[in-house]
Order: sequence, then structure tokens, then C-alpha cells
Amino acid sequence: MKTSVTLSFRKLCLHFIVSSALLSLVLSLSSTMVAANEEFEIPPVFRTSDLLPADVLEGPDHEIHSYVYNDGINNTYELDTTHGPLTVESTALLNIRLNELDALQKLEKAKRTTSYAKALANAAAGPLRLTRDLIIRPVSTVSGVVTGVGSYFRNVGYAIYASKSEQEEGFLKEAIMFANAKRMVAGRVGVDPYSSYQPLQERLNSISWAAYAGGITTSVLFMGIPGTTGTVISGTNFGGQMNERILTTAPADLKKLNARLLEGMGVHKSVAKVFLDHPKYSPTRTTFLVGALELMDGVEDRSIFIERASLAQEESVAFYFEQQAELMAGYRENIAPVTKFVEVGGLPFLQTKEGVIVGIFPCDHIVWTEDVATRAYGNTAKAVKTLYPDATRKELWFEGTVSTIARKNLEDMGWNVKEKTGQTLLVN
Repeated sequence: MKTSVTLSFRKLCLHFIVSSALLSLVLSLSSTMVAANEEFEIPPVFRTSDLLPADVLEGPDHEIHSYVYNDGINNTYELDTTHGPLTVESTALLNIRLNELDALQKLEKAKRTTSYAKALANAAAGPLRLTRDLIIRPVSTVSGVVTGVGSYFRNVGYAIYASKSEQEEGFLKEAIMFANAKRMVAGRVGVDPYSSYQPLQERLNSISWAAYAGGITTSVLFMGIPGTTGTVISGTNFGGQMNERILTTAPADLKKLNARLLEGMGVHKSVAKVFLDHPKYSPTRTTFLVGALELMDGVEDRSIFIERASLAQEESVAFYFEQQAELMAGYRENIAPVTKFVEVGGLPFLQTKEGVIVGIFPCDHIVWTEDVATRAYGNTAKAVKTLYPDATRKELWFEGTVSTIARKNLEDMGWNVKEKTGQTLLVN
């Protein structure tokens, strides 16, 4: 059995390498054609005040820079914070970081309480005092988010395989139940316990250490602090279910659950293993992505999505795939019945019961750059018709906006373009 799985794994890797090489060749040829016939847009620079509500531009612990830079797909935000400078790709991830900054304020208030001081004193005198430095050390030193979704579209890369994510706790922390205490603290302030934001990890670890080793419950520790009565990471019904899984289940058990779910979807064990062992997917990212695909019960070839998601090389790309899975599940739930996943130009698309080919993309603003044009020429509606002759219509759904030039060129290629679809596709 072990030999069989190893061979399957090797075949999967070979498939990824060959398909990516062929895709690179196609895109190279497409790029030559594009460069000879097209004029491209320069990615815009936006005023932050035109994109975000006034009440989030500046807070007690942060200030967002006045200008936002777009790379043709997503916006990149620069922030000055009391915890140091911060760069964030995409508005969706910005909202998460702003929530984490708010949580840091709540954790700071908890550190100023007499309950925390008492817990800290108890912990210092307790039997676990010698392991304190090892236990509270952050699991990640990532201070920001590396821009990556644009580079993913330029060149589909290869996954880096490992046994656990970079945001996961080690064996010692799980064995002594510290990690469980940390999940409880994270749940109190409504953040992801596996976040890669280092200041949050440091504060979560110190608070959780005091609560766990000092023998103080989280309800006592956060008593009287607004917004710490069990807030959740995501407020939708779907998000609430996933929050419950994440905050009450150890990572190893989450991995087993997600493996069972993927097997039930028809995803081969070797494919599932590559995805579940991927270091760029935290237990949270993995659980939300698998949970979204779980909602698409009866949809064929969900393995296509897992295979493509396994190619992420950066955390921002892993987050992109999680968002895409949720939007696709929302399409199936709110828009139209979906029969199967299909692959167009190396990207996962949907095909509906009526034969419509649908691409759904979480993005901030699409601009007709050379990279976007190259990818679009490789995915023309004519090419889709060749691949899927039973297709009745071709649609592109963008979570954000699309420039006038990008819309015209995509429509000239035969695509029906829909923008600002985020709320419509939101998984409830």
C-alpha cells in the first residue's frame, strides 16, 4: 500500500510538472501574440479614501497610507501600526488584519487586569515554568503578506510539501493542552488562532500561557472587556460552522476530518495528502476551503480544484483559493445548479446544469495588463468551446471591479463579464 501511494504521489507530481510546462509554453506563445497586437493598461493607483469607509482609514493603533497600488488583480495596502509597518495584499485580507489589530487592543486590555497579573504569578511558580519560552514562541515570523496572486497567474508554480503548515502548533503545545487554551483565547477575541501575523501570535501566546499555566479561565481573564464574549472569525452560518470546527478541534484531528471529507468527494488519497500537507495552508485555510467544497455535494470533479490549490507557493495564494472555493460554493447555492468542475487554461472553472462555463475570481480590480491579457488569450471563449463543445454560454464573475478596457476585451473574446459579485456569491 505504501509503495502504491508513493507511486501515485510521484505520478501526481509528474502531472503537475508536465501540465505546468505545457501551460508555460502556451502562455509564452500567447504572450508573443498579445505583445504584437495589444496596448496595455498601467495598473492604477487609488486614493484609499475612495475605496474604504472613513472609519477604518485610521484607528488607535493603525493608519492606512493615502494611496493604494493595484497590480492588475488585487490592491496592496500599506499601514503604519503600533506594532510596526504592515503590507497587505487584497481588501479581503486587509479586513482580516484590521480585525486582528482590534483583537490586539482587547488582548492588551486583558494584560492590564488583576486577573492576568494573578495568572502570570501562578504560572511563574508552576510546574511548567521551565518550558515557558519554548511554548510562547510564535510559530511564524511572518510580519506581513507577500504579494503572490498576480505571480500565480503569471506562472503556475509547484507546491512545497511538508507534514504540517507553517502556522500550526508543535507537538509539545498540543500534548500539554496549551494549544487548546490558545484556541479558546483566540475565539474570545474573534481571530484565527493560526494567523501568520506575528504581533497577534506573540500576544495570543503570552495571554494563553498565563491563562493555561496560571489556572485562570478565559471567562475570568476577559471579564468586563467588550467584544470578548465568544466572537467568531466569520459571521455567516457557513463561517460559524467552520469556526466551531477550528476552535474546538486539534489540527491533527482537523486533518483527519478533512481527509475523510475529500475522500467522500472522490479526491484521490495521494492528491488529498499533497494538499493537506501543504505548508502554506493553515488548518483554518484548509478547513474553510474543504468546507466550501463540502457544500457542493454532488458536483463532479472537485479534485480539479484541490489539484490547482495545491500549487500555491505563498500564503496569499492559499488565501485566494480559499476565497475562490467559498465564492464557487455561493454560486452553486445562490445562482444556479452546478454539475462539475472543469479546467480552463490551468484554472478551475464550473459548468452548470444548463451548460454554462463559469469562472469565478476573488479580486479587487481587474486591469488589462500584459499578464492579464496573456492569461485571457489562453482562455478565450473560442478555446473553451473547443474544450467543452456542449457549453451554452461563457461567463466570468469577478468579486471586485473590472476596468472599461478589460471588460471590452473580455467581451470581444466572447465572455459575459459580471463584476461586484462578492455579496451576491457570499456563502450563507
